[in-house]
Amino acid sequence: AARDDAFRQAQARYRLSSACRHQGNYRRAIDYLVQSLASFDEAQRHERFGQAVLPAVDALALLASCHAELGTFHEGRTLGEEGLRIAEAVKHPASLLLALWGSGLLALRQGNLGRAAALNRARRRVDDRFDPAKALAGTARYLKLARERFPGLLVLFTSGNPEWRNADVAVLLPGAGRILQKPYRSAQIAEALAALLQDDDEA
Repeated sequence: AARDDAFRQAQARYRLSSACRHQGNYRRAIDYLVQSLASFDEAQRHERFGQAVLPAVDALALLASCHAELGTFHEGRTLGEEGLRIAEAVKHPASLLLALWGSGLLALRQGNLGRAAALNRARRRVDDRFDPAKALAGTARYLKLARERFPGLLVLFTSGNPEWRNADVAVLLPGAGRILQKPYRSAQIAEALAALLQDDDEA
């Protein structure tokens, strides 16, 4: 029960942080992400809780990205490196990809091109071993159930993997609609949703 409570508390704050990030309120997003992370003890930071990526690694990668947007690079690098350590310790490719994205974005924003390039090379090595179909199996299952219950449901899929395109998502997640690459801003969400609605009208 305590484990489930920790996850629920973490997810509630994570969702609040998402709303803040989409509004460009990175300081508030950081506050919620720190609270989300604090819900887990050390052992729980290494658990997936049935999610596609480890929630703790997800929070740490997003913390790094928020600090990147604010220019608080030292704080962001410390958090990003913690996410990398956890992802590498559990040997979970999808989590490692997300951690590499967060740290890589921070390095790029800081102008540390050497580190950004090294992290990108590491991400590509993970990509060579990463099977998206397996990683998205759970998402595909839930999407199928949602489409059965709500036949007209339109879905905008987001991903931190820059290699994925709309054609890939159409194969891996039938009915998902379009893909929006992270990081994104509110205006980009509006544009993607408008395109999704247009696709539906033309279908």
